[in-house]
Amino acid sequence: MSFNENRIGRRAFLVLSAGALLCKQAFARSDFPNKPVKVVVPYLPGGNSDVLGRMLARGLSALYGQQFFVENKSGSNSIIGTNYVAKSPADGYTLLFAISALANNETLYKRLPYKRSELTAVAGVARTPLVLATGHPVESLQKFIEFLHGRSMVSYATSGVGSAAHLLSERFVQAMNLQSATHVAYKGSAAIIADLVPGRVDFTFDSVTLMGGLIKQGKLHALAVTSEERLPALPTVPTLKELGFPSLTFYVWGGVFAPAATPPAVVDSLSAAVQEVLGKPEVRAKLRELNIEPFLIKSAEFNRFIDRDIQESGDLIRRMKVVLDQ
Repeated sequence: MSFNENRIGRRAFLVLSAGALLCKQAFARSDFPNKPVKVVVPYLPGGNSDVLGRMLARGLSALYGQQFFVENKSGSNSIIGTNYVAKSPADGYTLLFAISALANNETLYKRLPYKRSELTAVAGVARTPLVLATGHPVESLQKFIEFLHGRSMVSYATSGVGSAAHLLSERFVQAMNLQSATHVAYKGSAAIIADLVPGRVDFTFDSVTLMGGLIKQGKLHALAVTSEERLPALPTVPTLKELGFPSLTFYVWGGVFAPAATPPAVVDSLSAAVQEVLGKPEVRAKLRELNIEPFLIKSAEFNRFIDRDIQESGDLIRRMKVVLDQ
């Protein structure tokens, strides 16, 4: 490297460092927050939602110079935690980290204790593609569909009625022109795997994080992924899009919400801060490790996205005639 190149490199480093410092100082100097902020995760500790919520809370704490902490309020398919935030003071000090279930629940349940209008979307955080996996010894989607068409009964596994995987599986059944398929709802991924590996249930859609190890061991076969492009963790597995089924491109999303009347300035500050956290190399590295993509979408666009998702998932749920009671 020449002297001039070295000077340019050092100058660029100093400019970037100064920019990062100014950005941090700008967040720290704002009137919000001036006390700890609670991030409600409506699921049990240990899952991806909890991991992402805590990672985000750490990043926001560092950026604002104020504590953001996670509180788990699980139960009723995320309804308990969501209702808690919807009914909280609209001051930005109680936030929700929610996933796709928030949209699905709008149609799945006859009566929710809150309304969609009581929440505003702050920012997208992450989105997770799923992998189509089977224990049957088939090596391609085409061979698998031929195999399923030759069976008298087809079954698929998910973690519950109305889950994202349930809705996607029904779309898959329709797209593959299968006459019918039996949905088998399990209480967790361990139970799904126990029946999937020996072929007692025909297929499932689940995360690469959960299925990747068994796929690499040869105990399960990955037939396709639902992402727009192939995944680094499964580079030889095609996308459903490239196999001719672009309508089956699918992600489970996660994002931050606040009570609807939260001041716009606070929402805008949080939205910008979330984007800042997601841009950090260590956060990107952690997301890659979890086979999760950043979901960079700000408040106004995220609200429109949620409303579209509610409509689209609602149309499918109504066609499936699935209704749940709390």
